[in-house]
Amino acid sequence: MFFFVGFVFAYFYLRSLNNGGMWHPRHVAPSLVLGTLFTACVVGSAGAARLADYRYLLTTAKRVLIDSATAPAGAIGFPWPRPENVRDLAFARLLPVRQMIGQFLSRYPVGSLSGDLRSITLAHGAEVSCEARVLLSWARDRIRACGAAGETFDLVPSADLPARAFALTFAYGDRRFFACRADLASAHATLDADFGSGRTTMPASVALLSQESALSEAMFF
Repeated sequence: MFFFVGFVFAYFYLRSLNNGGMWHPRHVAPSLVLGTLFTACVVGSAGAARLADYRYLLTTAKRVLIDSATAPAGAIGFPWPRPENVRDLAFARLLPVRQMIGQFLSRYPVGSLSGDLRSITLAHGAEVSCEARVLLSWARDRIRACGAAGETFDLVPSADLPARAFALTFAYGDRRFFACRADLASAHATLDADFGSGRTTMPASVALLSQESALSEAMFF
């Protein structure tokens, strides 16, 4: 902790000595990657109760990276000064899963997806509870962007699923349904749906992004 506090002290001390206007020379282009990685280290080293101590850095940083799978519980609800610059590595890791579900459902009319939707349930194995929470939040945002309202959302730990598996289901007031079951350990998924034009079942291969790819996704997109 004192290691990072030292950097903050050095920042303000050196800036106070900036008599020659050389704090940010025109020919110097600071590295966005290094700055982002440093900010991620600062945030990772501090508990949620101490994040306010870094408000200046959190305000000026172009990217603030957290991993909600390992971050302190209070970091999720922390009032970030610039929330539009905060990226969750758990959300980034889910990019292939989000693309798979989105591409499968994109063939159906928006009204068929949102009309008379009663509930969305996400059951998950023991090792993907964080990713399941993030995925359910994404599904809620997307379905409400389609015009759905009044449906319920349930996150359900399941001992019947493998440790790194999840099962996402949409339930409607009629015979329509959507179900996606994926096992991230075996990289196998099955999507199953009927929105009134006949049942469609599709196998797919899916896995979480690697840590390196997730870091790139979170920093630049």
